[in-house]
Amino acid sequence: MKLIYKMIQTPTGVVLAGALLGLCLSSYPIIFFGKSYVSPGYGVQLLYDQLPFVPGYSSTDREDLPADYGAMPWQNLPYSRVQHEAVFKHGEFPLWNRYNSAGLPLFGQGQSQFLDPLHWIAVAGEGNGWAWDLKFLLSKLIFLTGIGACVFLMTGNRVVTVAVTASAAFIGFFYFRFNHPSYFILTYAPWVLFFYRQLVQSLEFSHRRLQVAWRWLPVSGIFFASIFLLFSGTPKESAILFSALHFSGFIGVVAASRKSRELVCNLGLLISLWIAIALASAPHWLIFVDTLSKVSTSSDASLCNSYSFLGDFRILIDTLFFGSKNIPWGEPNTNTFIFFGVVLAVLSSPHLIRKNGFLMTVLPIVGLLLFSFGIVPDSVCQRIPFIRKIHHVNSTFLTATIPFLILLSAIGYNWVFVENRAINRRFRLTFIILAIGASLFVLLSMQNPNSIMVMNPGNLLALLSIGGVTVLLLLTFWVRSLTRGFSYAVATIAVVLFGLAHAYHGLHIKSGWEELDDLLINPTPRADFLKPSPAIDSLGYLMPTESFGTFYYKDESADICSVAASSLEFEGYVDKYADLLAAYNANSAGKTKSAWGEWHYCNYGRNEGRTYSGQVEKAVIEAILDRAAKADGVGSEIQKNKGILSEKISSSPNTLIMQRHAANFLQRVGAKRWLDDPVRVIGEGSAPMSGFYSYLKLESLNGPDALMNKTYIEFLDFMGWQLNPQQSWLRTMGTEDFQKFEPLLDVLNVGYFLTQKGNPNNWTLESDLTDFRRSLAGNNPISLQKVTDGKIDRVGCHFGTKGLASDGKPDNVFLLDLNFPTITTESPAVIHSIRLVRTDPDRGKGITGRYDTGGNNLVLGVSKRGKSELLNQENGRIQIPTMQSKLRLWIYFCADGQDFFSSDYRAAIHFQWKNKLPLIVDQDMKVWERKHPWPRAFFVDEIAQYNDVALLAEYIRQADGLPLAAIETPHVVRPASDRRVVYAHDYKLTANTTSFTVDAPGPGIVVLTEVNMPGDVHVKIDGNPGEVLLVNHTFRAVKIHKPGAYRISFYYRPRLWRISLLLSFVGLIILIGGLVVKLRQPNHTTHSFS
Repeated sequence: MKLIYKMIQTPTGVVLAGALLGLCLSSYPIIFFGKSYVSPGYGVQLLYDQLPFVPGYSSTDREDLPADYGAMPWQNLPYSRVQHEAVFKHGEFPLWNRYNSAGLPLFGQGQSQFLDPLHWIAVAGEGNGWAWDLKFLLSKLIFLTGIGACVFLMTGNRVVTVAVTASAAFIGFFYFRFNHPSYFILTYAPWVLFFYRQLVQSLEFSHRRLQVAWRWLPVSGIFFASIFLLFSGTPKESAILFSALHFSGFIGVVAASRKSRELVCNLGLLISLWIAIALASAPHWLIFVDTLSKVSTSSDASLCNSYSFLGDFRILIDTLFFGSKNIPWGEPNTNTFIFFGVVLAVLSSPHLIRKNGFLMTVLPIVGLLLFSFGIVPDSVCQRIPFIRKIHHVNSTFLTATIPFLILLSAIGYNWVFVENRAINRRFRLTFIILAIGASLFVLLSMQNPNSIMVMNPGNLLALLSIGGVTVLLLLTFWVRSLTRGFSYAVATIAVVLFGLAHAYHGLHIKSGWEELDDLLINPTPRADFLKPSPAIDSLGYLMPTESFGTFYYKDESADICSVAASSLEFEGYVDKYADLLAAYNANSAGKTKSAWGEWHYCNYGRNEGRTYSGQVEKAVIEAILDRAAKADGVGSEIQKNKGILSEKISSSPNTLIMQRHAANFLQRVGAKRWLDDPVRVIGEGSAPMSGFYSYLKLESLNGPDALMNKTYIEFLDFMGWQLNPQQSWLRTMGTEDFQKFEPLLDVLNVGYFLTQKGNPNNWTLESDLTDFRRSLAGNNPISLQKVTDGKIDRVGCHFGTKGLASDGKPDNVFLLDLNFPTITTESPAVIHSIRLVRTDPDRGKGITGRYDTGGNNLVLGVSKRGKSELLNQENGRIQIPTMQSKLRLWIYFCADGQDFFSSDYRAAIHFQWKNKLPLIVDQDMKVWERKHPWPRAFFVDEIAQYNDVALLAEYIRQADGLPLAAIETPHVVRPASDRRVVYAHDYKLTANTTSFTVDAPGPGIVVLTEVNMPGDVHVKIDGNPGEVLLVNHTFRAVKIHKPGAYRISFYYRPRLWRISLLLSFVGLIILIGGLVVKLRQPNHTTHSFS
């Protein structure tokens, strides 16, 4: 307490005391206990789709955050690492994000936060958890000091300043947007108000020439705080808050202008300041608006969601009034302490209405609430540009009221403590405080009429909050009214009451009382997001499977023994072991040493733990060393580690281990990633999660970005990967989709699949439910139909047997129709099993029957026709090869008497692709290699034409993997079957640029399968500018007019980038020129921190 007392003897100390007290109390788990704002414990899928979510995270603590909990880990966390790479590795401004959605604007998203000075903590920290936690804490500290500075400037009251500043750390908004990027929009907001208030006070107290009132400090403060606010958070919230703050400043300047001449001059200077701010921030808003005009968003339609004033007015008070289940989340409001102050200010408004600071605070609140609560009609709202695209107008506008509500509460408390010491007013204010508290308790009881008297955690928090604030205000008011100050005892009691009253909006360590913990946010431990994943780190260093002379399929436990002996050399295996060499010399059985070695290894050696060596290992080692040299590996390191590599490869029992050693070696010697051709990666489901690919530095097909390229979305839709606009960011694939979308994945240069548990070589399809009484085909790729012919008898109900013989009773028979276009002569499949499940919902039961071709009893009979032989083997299993996309099978199960008219049936077929994908990494993730996707860049000597995107999709599906280039015209020119394609090589990828070399055999076109942004993407051919063409609906290309080797560079630079930089420079010149030429320090005293 003594330390706090000493601190509050100076204005700066007063502000810091309140800010640090509030920060430490509200965020102590982050500061002192290693918890985090961006922890994997919030249940968000990242690299893995379940805990630990990222490598090395050991905590099993979970905390659910239902309020848009994915925005930070899927968008802004990866953004910061992309920005780090752009700045510190490539030395470029991070304009582009090549990792999401085949490439799209990063800075143009309007919420990259890159120009916010505070954000550079996250950028320098490479987006790791500690860096973001530090940014969150400093953001709140800057906000709190700004609030404190405003309150002290407006009131000069130390107690009110400390109390309101500390209370501002516990506003409901910080729960509502606990770790959301919009959290940061409040960072600089109170500083805009602080400097406006300084400016207004200068105008009010100036007795000299008008211009001298416009001092350099408030003008500069307004300027920089305003542009930092725009840079700091999300576009919608920051734009509305920005407008409200400057509307407040406008009110103050108008009210402080005593004569019309002063008004005109002041408004002229104010508008000049606004112009300077607009120009200086042009790189942010101009690039965003221009990008917005070219893209697709989920907010394209006009919509203005607002609260209902009568039904939702409790939102203004506190999250306590949402009911216990929603206490932690609520809406962007303040807290009970702030609400008391606001009510006191409103009740005192007749005395305050003439005060400039009061008007600057109240009028913006009124304007914002008119939109938030739907007082402005929806028909009007939807006609206002920008606002009509916000959609959640309610919470966006309510968020902007928060700084004003906090300051209004300070005005209310100051009026109570300073202006009302007369004895007749003390009792009136006591009654008002008690009435406010009683009203809130009544309102709470109306919210929970059946449980208000039960002492559950929700009611306990309400009691502490409402009762604590009421007692705290009465105690401090009466003590201050009757004495000159506070004793240490009274001050200690006040601090304890203050802490208890605010506890429910603070972050906490788990108490062990589950019901209470469910109502609070209990942050989970901090993670090291940079801890490597062995599987992910190997990508870019993996050798083609051809380098190993064999494929390795983990699911069948195959190894080198599955390869023809003629392709391998086992002499080294025999020579390696003395006993084997002796055995061979004693009895070779007429076999060569290589053949004998293969025979022994495959039959005995591998079971004994022996390892083979021979020509395969030598070839693999040579291939790895060659790759290291071509990829600019350090020569001395290559020589130093060569022996270790040879030993590791020679002792590897299979290609999975070889791949691991190859990747480790290439990384160790400093070899470059993606030597031959950079490829994209797609994972199974949400592992990795959409957006987190960027953090892993993996180029992929999806991303959570708000602004998506229209042509890219259209291209995906026409290629069959369709989603509604609200889910377009969440484009995931199951293992069954990898073959289904093979043509699309080829075009998009997808070279690897990632899975955690799935196997892309196997998949299962299920039919829709089919009623026992009807023949109903579903819309799924397989459908089930009941056969009503009661004379078919193919299987029996002889328990203890497979039942693959008739029993004299009619079977239950279904037709199973398969319609799966991906199955073709080029992509044949094998049906491994079929299962039929029966349920009986009308009888209140779950599964009442399960029939399986691989079951132990009463297996499912399968045939291709009603009277043809069963396809089941003796053990009941099936192996049905198919090269047709459409297939009909008859399935039979015995009439066991358990089927009813209410029974429903569902069939499931388990397939396996005949052309399997090789598994090349099996560590924390599995990596599967796709053969021969389209290259990232290529030359083709023919240009096709299409007049509809559906026709382009047809071209691609019929291309049989051969790349093509097509442009949209009114005419139709199909791709030539004999077109000549040349792959590019020698790639260099930076943040904004993709460069490569292509050897053109003649005139043609060079295609880069990265998304084009017309007007913003540029190309240079051997250093000379070229014309960028839009090909294949969404990608980049440039024409080549004669044969030769060309170095081609495509780079992204927004068309308005240079103009925006020039405007920004002009804005700074206006500010500096105005400060130098016209602005001088006035000679008067105001409340300030000088």
